[in-house]
Amino acid sequence: MRMASSNCRTGSGRRRGRISKGRDDGVVKVAALLDRMPNWRTFLAGGLDEAAMEAIRSHGRTGHPLGSAEFFDKLEAILGRNVRPRKPGRPRKAGDTL
Repeated sequence: MRMASSNCRTGSGRRRGRISKGRDDGVVKVAALLDRMPNWRTFLAGGLDEAAMEAIRSHGRTGHPLGSAEFFDKLEAILGRNVRPRKPGRPRKAGDTL
């Protein structure tokens, strides 16, 4: 069973709480977010175009982050691991041929 984000001790529920309380963490700089969009409620109520909504849906289904190459570079540097989507299936062994 899935927990409501407000009950979640990790992940997006906790991150949302930090943003609303004005606290930074290792990934999110609250001041930068608020500079770009001071009123998130109004922004979200205004809606997004269909292409943006489909991109969000697609990445939500796969669990992959959504962002630019620069965003991925920074996220990988912070986390110390690869976060970019990879090809599905098991990796090929050296010497495998099609």
